[in-house]
Amino acid sequence: MLVSVCMIVRDEEATLADAISSIPASYEVIVVDTGSKDKTVEIAVSMGAKVSHYMWDNNFSNARNESVAHARGRYILILDADEQFSNGIENKINDFVFRYPNTAGTVTIHNLIEDEITKHRMIRFFPNTPDFYFKGLVHEKVVFKGKDVMFEDTQVEVIHTGYQSHVYTEKDKAQRYLDLYMSHLKLHPKDGYMLYQLGKLYYSVHDLENAREALYRCLHVQEESHLYFPVMLINLGYTLKKLGQRDRKSVV
Repeated sequence: MLVSVCMIVRDEEATLADAISSIPASYEVIVVDTGSKDKTVEIAVSMGAKVSHYMWDNNFSNARNESVAHARGRYILILDADEQFSNGIENKINDFVFRYPNTAGTVTIHNLIEDEITKHRMIRFFPNTPDFYFKGLVHEKVVFKGKDVMFEDTQVEVIHTGYQSHVYTEKDKAQRYLDLYMSHLKLHPKDGYMLYQLGKLYYSVHDLENAREALYRCLHVQEESHLYFPVMLINLGYTLKKLGQRDRKSVV
């Protein structure tokens, strides 16, 4: 088996079927449930996923690594329950593996945030070897032997709906993530990626003043070479626009 799609889930009955339906039939589907109280597990089983359970410990990397531990594929591809793959993924992955064997790859994620769409790239594809694993309490990232990963672009595209405000409200998702972000930033106040995620969360729930503050803090970290930085600038622009550009501070 070439590819295992690994997912960690919790109370995702509203979106999980669409997510799994977007996965090619030839791929193995691994679902690790972290404590669902709805029909998430039943849906996953009914759609042929290999399901296991993991006691949630407020650490996304631990759960991700647990999902990978169940995979049998030569390569791992990550998908969340509030995401869907676009068409043509199988050909794109085959082409990528042919061109870049044993290499990690990014996917392009299209984030639907109310009436806006932003895009960013993330490493979501990598060889299934112990050298590759997840690190980080929240908004975890793939590392290679504990260090940053060298990567290429797979050209795979993913549609993500989880940042819409009604999703945060219905699932109390915003407060859960906010607590994790704040815990992390107390220890790492200049973590630009986490500041970006904090700003994006505030923007998603229409807390524009706090979004602006977090994104300005991220801007001043000056990580221009990182994957998140271009879309962070776009989010800052949207935030200032919705604030009526009352803040005239430079963003350069």
